Amino acid sequence: MKLNAMFSPTKIGAVTIPNRFVVPPMGNNFAHRDGTLSHRSKLYYEERAKGGFGLITIEATVVDETAKGGHRKPCLFSDETIESFRKVAEGCHQYGAKVSVQLQHAGPEGNPEVTGRPLKAASAVFSKKNQPIPREITTEEIERVIECYGEAALRAKKAGIDMVELHCAHGYLLHSFLSLRTNKRMDEYGGCLENRMRLIRRIIERIQEKAGKEFPIICRINGTDDISGGMTVQDSTVIAMKLEEMGVSALHISRATHLRDDRLWATGMLHDGFSADLVAEIKRAVNIPVIAVGRFTEGEYGELLVRQNKADLIAFGRQSIADPHFPKKLQEEKPETIFPCIGCLQGCVPNMMAGQPITCLANPTVGKEAQSQFTAMQKNRIMVVG
Repeated sequence: MKLNAMFSPTKIGAVTIPNRFVVPPMGNNFAHRDGTLSHRSKLYYEERAKGGFGLITIEATVVDETAKGGHRKPCLFSDETIESFRKVAEGCHQYGAKVSVQLQHAGPEGNPEVTGRPLKAASAVFSKKNQPIPREITTEEIERVIECYGEAALRAKKAGIDMVELHCAHGYLLHSFLSLRTNKRMDEYGGCLENRMRLIRRIIERIQEKAGKEFPIICRINGTDDISGGMTVQDSTVIAMKLEEMGVSALHISRATHLRDDRLWATGMLHDGFSADLVAEIKRAVNIPVIAVGRFTEGEYGELLVRQNKADLIAFGRQSIADPHFPKKLQEEKPETIFPCIGCLQGCVPNMMAGQPITCLANPTVGKEAQSQFTAMQKNRIMVVG
């Protein structure tokens, strides 16, 4: 099956993406403890650009020093980290890929042991097992958060990053405002949907003021929260329409919170693209590009979704960890040389959650790109299957 649609260019705002293959934001703990991206980080992302991914998304990057979720999270709350992001952007650009960075305030999903600060959310509502109940963020603190996002986006632009992605999913701070389950506020940030979206609207406006309206903004939202009282696809569709009206350039549709990690992480028990119906429902409601994510491991299904106009780009998350040259192999029609993600969740998710560098059973060279072991594995694989 020829993947003509997957290898066609598309645009997010004014930025042309060379194909429809996306590396979504995934924590890897390769960053330094000071928030700079390491040389290891650079080579990790660069390898995926070399392998043919058209859009590379740097993992969740902290915008507020009081909301850092782990010791080895990249940060953009200081000018001192800009240069490290520039090196990653330049490394990916040399292979033709565009680069985004996901901006995140961890909110109720943060780590108070790392920051020494209490968790904050829209309201004091339980977020996940073994996590303290957050306190309600004040309106004064909200003003600081808005400024933090604007400054972080400007730093990303100064680093040569092509666009930013706002993390509005999975129970983190911005999502806690969107969902009626977690937003019980009685002020201008709670109640009706217009109020619950007010923080995101103001962040978008601040980024546009700081970085310019031409600088693309992607929003990652849940297609569904997968929990009682949480957001449904009907809610998400309306939110998507409003985000488009606010000037967002693209949407990235995920699902679930950490109360439903089985849906969030998606083991090998779930079929390829198991959230595709949610993505298609939202895609019908908007005119901006929509990125699909959720256990995609086969290029052919992505091709089908793009051809049918059910999605515009496909994020191959853990598949890009298992095989950073996945798109290139498909383009060269060498599918037999692909290292597939088996959904084992042995080295990626557990290590990421524990604050340790990720590993992969399918690709033992992940994070060791400097040693050129992946190239050697490729050659050995080709010899075996040949």
